[in-house]
Amino acid sequence: MALGALVLLSGCCGTGCKKSECPAQPADDSLMVVLDLHRKVKPESVAAFKASFARCKAATVKEQGCIDYGVYQSPDDSTEFLIYEVWQNQAVLSAHWNTEHLKKHAEEVKPMVVSKWDRHIHVCPGKMEETK
Repeated sequence: MALGALVLLSGCCGTGCKKSECPAQPADDSLMVVLDLHRKVKPESVAAFKASFARCKAATVKEQGCIDYGVYQSPDDSTEFLIYEVWQNQAVLSAHWNTEHLKKHAEEVKPMVVSKWDRHIHVCPGKMEETK
């Protein structure tokens, strides 16, 4: 899956950008949006973080326009996670940000994290089919 993420990102237009460098949303809603999010959690919270993410993912993958949504734990640091998301376009991603399951997950993990998101957003040409 990680290799697939790298291949997918290599096809994106422009370069990946950090949150502070990215526009609030792409101008063209036909462009696919890929999120590459990195987060560290407290060592005692690793299991709880993974459980909260699993609950959120169960609902998220059912959302219209969700192409891929996963969490990957670093093999070198068990407290470091990569969350990888692919959305059909900005509109469906914006709808995801307003879902109850994501809001609940964000509240659950708030006391678990030790760093802010290191977030990269990639806007990609063309459309991909959902893999559900």
